[in-house]
Amino acid sequence: MSDKKNPLIEFSFPCVWGGTLWVTLTRKWPKSSYYVYILTNKNGNVMYVGMTNVLARRLYEHKTSLVEGFTKKYRVHKLVYLEVTENVHSAIEREKEIKKWRREKKNQLVDIANPKWEDLSMKWRGRRFLAIARNDS
Repeated sequence: MSDKKNPLIEFSFPCVWGGTLWVTLTRKWPKSSYYVYILTNKNGNVMYVGMTNVLARRLYEHKTSLVEGFTKKYRVHKLVYLEVTENVHSAIEREKEIKKWRREKKNQLVDIANPKWEDLSMKWRGRRFLAIARNDS
């Protein structure tokens, strides 16, 4: 149940939670969750691995090119993979682990969770996604 100290956010798309793949997941996670994600460009030939504690805000930053850097330069805005954990140290280690992998292994990870390589962030209703992003700080 949600409260003011620990509000819940709800997502509905393929992701990994606690090491288990949920192909069609509708789950409410505590806002204190940490996310490891993979973004790609529209052609799928460039990948970016990241980690955040406020997913909606971070995706908004990527999609609107608010932050200078790799994702803006290469237009890497499409969320194709997501893992969730409640432990920040696990998220940091997982991000580092995936970043070391060869491209083929990253592709396999995405293929298992999201075979069509759909933009998982589009599962949110457009305006709702932006509203969530703008309200998180």
